[in-house]
Amino acid sequence: MSVAAVVVLYLSWCALPSVHSEAEVKQVLSSQQQAFEEDQKVSKDLALNAFLDPQFAPYWGRKSVEMRPNSPVADTVSAMREYSILGAAKDPQTARLWQRKDGALRKAAADFAVLNSSLQKVLARPYFVIPNSQVPSIDSETANFLAQRNLAQALSAYAEVQIADGKPEVALGTALEILSLAKLVVSQKSHNLIGIMVASALQTTGQETLAAVLQSSNRWSPTSLHQALAGLESTFVSPDLALESLECELWLAQNYFRAKPDTALGKIPGLWSREWRLYQNDYFPAIQAMRAHQPVNLAWVSQFSVMNWLLGQHSWVSGTVFPNFNRISGLLELGRQRRDFLHLYAELLLQQAEGKLPSSLDPKSLGRLVPGRVSYLNAKGQPQLTYEIDPVLARQLPGVPPAGRSSAAWQTLMQPHWALPVSL
Repeated sequence: MSVAAVVVLYLSWCALPSVHSEAEVKQVLSSQQQAFEEDQKVSKDLALNAFLDPQFAPYWGRKSVEMRPNSPVADTVSAMREYSILGAAKDPQTARLWQRKDGALRKAAADFAVLNSSLQKVLARPYFVIPNSQVPSIDSETANFLAQRNLAQALSAYAEVQIADGKPEVALGTALEILSLAKLVVSQKSHNLIGIMVASALQTTGQETLAAVLQSSNRWSPTSLHQALAGLESTFVSPDLALESLECELWLAQNYFRAKPDTALGKIPGLWSREWRLYQNDYFPAIQAMRAHQPVNLAWVSQFSVMNWLLGQHSWVSGTVFPNFNRISGLLELGRQRRDFLHLYAELLLQQAEGKLPSSLDPKSLGRLVPGRVSYLNAKGQPQLTYEIDPVLARQLPGVPPAGRSSAAWQTLMQPHWALPVSL
């Protein structure tokens, strides 16, 4: 075969296949670019952008830009987090230590109370945007989301301290702060996947804490319960964010593909542009599935082969970086069901406080909970609200909590079976 024929054959191979849904893909990429640009308009406004807060940016900022090791916030959060039943390696026995007036715990709580006053002001800001002079890609540096997880767990520990100190109303406000933190993390127009996953984890911590707080008192005022209901409604991390993050990740991938790697894929003419087309063909069906509220078929990822690539069936890059959107969809759906379950629980506590506890549930009060999985038993003066998670969805749960935990109330929503006492 002549050299000319080989070149023609190679160029023909590189040119195929084309992007199957090119117009739709371009629309997604354009909308994500616009979302990024709108975010950047407020990214440097200290009054609006919580990410820039001079006290917290050194704690939760990017490692090479804003973050400063051993910042005062980090030390305060770390000290308080040691007493979190949801964050410590072993049950810290926080309530018992508080009753014993443990000096280290008292200092950690006092220091955290001062920090929390500042945090409350930060949480009131409407945006959490990382300033970028250039468009980010799938390998761009993110905020220090581990710091935010630690902050949520420290808040949970602080709520437990308030319960032990006989201040359930303060503990309630602290639990709702965790939910506000989760909502703040996704307070942008452009949502990347890691931010959604972190927000989901923070929301779980807030929901677990709120469930424990609501069980800690049998004398909730209607005002406090209305506060809990309003907080659940206003600080919700929506399952719709799964689709938005899927679209954002495609845009981030485009930005990644625009910079050729220092490998054969980037150096050999035609290969990298072919990879980008194959990647779009792999990716857009996932977007279509999410839009249709269907599971994303990821079976091909584990079955990827060189022949798939040679035949133009799948991108080589897809096999290594394609995200598991079924997992994040499941986690967000669990968050929605926890929210609806806690909302129903708070409504029952409110009706109890008003002397109007129903004998059965009103179907309209279930939200989007599956009716056949909800049980409300109002018998013998000990009503209880329960919910059974769908077995498929339950696979996203973290599993059985570590042994040795002394307070089951802080683990209520980690299991496939949720149960909360209405008569406290």
